[in-house]
Amino acid sequence: MAYQKSVARDALCSMQGAPCSGKLIRVTGTVYVGDVVVRDLTNVLEAVFDALQKVAYHNDFQIHEIGNVVRRLDRKNPRVELTLWEIEDPVWEEAREKAWVNREKSEARKKRAGQVQGRLV
Repeated sequence: MAYQKSVARDALCSMQGAPCSGKLIRVTGTVYVGDVVVRDLTNVLEAVFDALQKVAYHNDFQIHEIGNVVRRLDRKNPRVELTLWEIEDPVWEEAREKAWVNREKSEARKKRAGQVQGRLV
């Protein structure tokens, strides 16, 4: 948790412009490690992506593309440098919108069914 707070604080300080909206995100960047210990690059990114939720984007589900992300050695200054862009994918966005509408309809049906069952019992 302390790591996530640290990442969020650093992100707020280094962000250029406003946080991303609810749009899709493309990520590129470099992970600078301080040693050559074997570590899974995707796990490092997942921790950073989780920490950036509510800071750089609403939810890491918005990450739609992960471009070139490389690992480099920097013993004196280990860090993660990422660039995030808002992108558009009309086909995906339309499908996502339909999924949300269907989800809301389903939840409304369940709620109505629960109210009806409550009256019958």
